[in-house]
Amino acid sequence: MRRLKVDDDSFTIGSTLNKAEMFPRPDRETREAWIKFVQKNRNEETWLPSDHTLICSDHFKNEDKYITKTGRQYLKKCAVPYAVSDSKSAAYKYIRETYNKALPHPRTICRWYSKVDAEPGFTEEAFKVLKKKSQLNEKPVLCSLIFDEMAIRSQKLFNKERKLGTVNFGADSIEGEDEDTTATQALVFMLVSINDSCKLPVNYSQSLPIAGINAERKANLIKICLHKCHEVGVTVANLTFDGCATNLKAAEILGCQLTNLNNIKTHFPHPSTSEKVCIFLDPCHVIKLIRNTFERKRVIFDGNNGQIRWQLLINLNKLQQSEGLRFANKLTPRHISFRNQIMKVKLATQLLIYSLWFIRINQDHLELFFGLIRKHGGYNNNPNVLQLRAAHKKTLNHLELRSSFSGNCIPLDNFSILNSSSVNVINSTSSLNRQDGESYEVLELTRALESDIETEKNCEIFANMLNNENTTEASQLIVGYISEYVSRYLIKSLK
Repeated sequence: MRRLKVDDDSFTIGSTLNKAEMFPRPDRETREAWIKFVQKNRNEETWLPSDHTLICSDHFKNEDKYITKTGRQYLKKCAVPYAVSDSKSAAYKYIRETYNKALPHPRTICRWYSKVDAEPGFTEEAFKVLKKKSQLNEKPVLCSLIFDEMAIRSQKLFNKERKLGTVNFGADSIEGEDEDTTATQALVFMLVSINDSCKLPVNYSQSLPIAGINAERKANLIKICLHKCHEVGVTVANLTFDGCATNLKAAEILGCQLTNLNNIKTHFPHPSTSEKVCIFLDPCHVIKLIRNTFERKRVIFDGNNGQIRWQLLINLNKLQQSEGLRFANKLTPRHISFRNQIMKVKLATQLLIYSLWFIRINQDHLELFFGLIRKHGGYNNNPNVLQLRAAHKKTLNHLELRSSFSGNCIPLDNFSILNSSSVNVINSTSSLNRQDGESYEVLELTRALESDIETEKNCEIFANMLNNENTTEASQLIVGYISEYVSRYLIKSLK
């Protein structure tokens, strides 16, 4: 496949197997031509290269290259990239002409998606998608509203006489406020469906660090988002955020009571319907904090004032390590000595809870979205505002293409198209299997019989080991528990 390697992101032109060329220095006249070439192919008029941006050498003509005496290949100073024909584009063009132009022209598709507004603020295209989904859905669209901040590069840019990189809250911005302050955070709001399997970012703002976003501004953004969701027919049941001070203060401004422990109120009235909207501190963060406190304090108390001691987990881990078996839990030495992996949520959840019932109300969906934005820049942990805008726009386009607006969504795997279940059908109709079918069946029966005999021998050996006086009571209990589970499963399967 041909790919254009630009800023560590792939586009279907060029070849990643060949040498990649660095962008010319800012003082070179050809630099502007290189930038326009990439902007045209990516359909991103605001795209700008970084200090490490590369273009594959396939996009340069042979007469623009020269080879030194040592065999190294270089570009001439006047070289300018050009578009290479793409097999996918050719296939699309062939299908479009064959079926009497039933498919839109590629330029038309580009114009469609160029209209998608990915500027800071509430994304109108996202709310149009939600409105259409709400109208065509038989069941109500019930969502969880999640927001969090992501670090961006502190950098001011200029594009077509526009100043970029400063604090920008979109249409909600107050004129004259923070006009020259460089943004270092992106505050993102995302809706995650509770009764369906979809999620959609609906707002992002370029802001100051967490301490610089006051609680009043956050509360105002939350109210606007709830109003817009109500207008398109989306019901927001809860609000999820992490436990920083401004988030808690914003919740109190909305109507919650969190400071008085004798009168805690964890919900506030919806600004449009006055229905209750519950608040949740991100469960993943909370579980990690509880685990960290438990390990540091060594003793915590339950609701009945009973002690829960960390030393018991240490003793259980030692017992399981000495037996080589586990008592139907996931406790390992990593869960006890977790300080080197303190940010891993899995180690905390496996230690303290049985099931992940909170998967639709946590901030993991936003973290995955942030990872997608960082991946867009070649796993760039510090994207600038242009890279953030481009990644947000691409994500919106992708979600629009993949979204289903049907009330009864029909998954593609309802159509059996040569998947693994079709292999047996193909093999059974081949001439080889028709001729050797009987011998194949005999061979399989022989193998099954040999396998049964070997299994029976292994069971006898294992039973003798358990009857040995050296087998501990803990091992016998564990094996007995596993055997009972296997027996119940086999009884259900053989009925």
